[in-house]
Amino acid sequence: MQKLKPAFMTAATMMLVSACVHTQIERTGRAHLGGGNEGIVRVLAAMPVGYQEVAVITISASSFGTEQRLERHLLRRASLLGCEAIVGLVVKVDANARGTCIQRREPRYEVPTIVLDAAPTLLVRAADAGPAGEALLQVIDQMNSRPASERSWPLKWYLKTYPDSPFCDDVAALLRGPVTSGSQATASVRMAP
Repeated sequence: MQKLKPAFMTAATMMLVSACVHTQIERTGRAHLGGGNEGIVRVLAAMPVGYQEVAVITISASSFGTEQRLERHLLRRASLLGCEAIVGLVVKVDANARGTCIQRREPRYEVPTIVLDAAPTLLVRAADAGPAGEALLQVIDQMNSRPASERSWPLKWYLKTYPDSPFCDDVAALLRGPVTSGSQATASVRMAP
């Protein structure tokens, strides 16, 4: 038994050393890499709109490098790096697998819309207008019962649901973009990832 143990350990070590898989990552974008999860990312034929290239990942195996093994290792490594998908996947049997890691572009968040209070004349006109006016009065009641950050939602819903309403111009006038002074017109705010 003692004679077989060193031979077994040597054989196991040789198999592990010869089966090493090496990863090379070349950053090509400014997006953050890391913070991924265990799993496998999807492979896409082309980069969709709204995505950006982050890195080129190359996987090479010392031996036992089957096409499926190289591809699976590349997709798992991409998932661990935080990639959302791989494009341009090229696998060469017994050589390497190479793919481009992509992520969604950094999101842009709009500055909250300021909602003005409805004029008393609008409320009177809506009360006299029948079903379209009743719907508007209900939307204005919902708007007034919500916090400031959510007041625009019922009005936007009304504009989508009743595009032919005689009150569309009045409702659109209640929605205002951010108030800016001078030349500091900010249409959106970039949030860090």
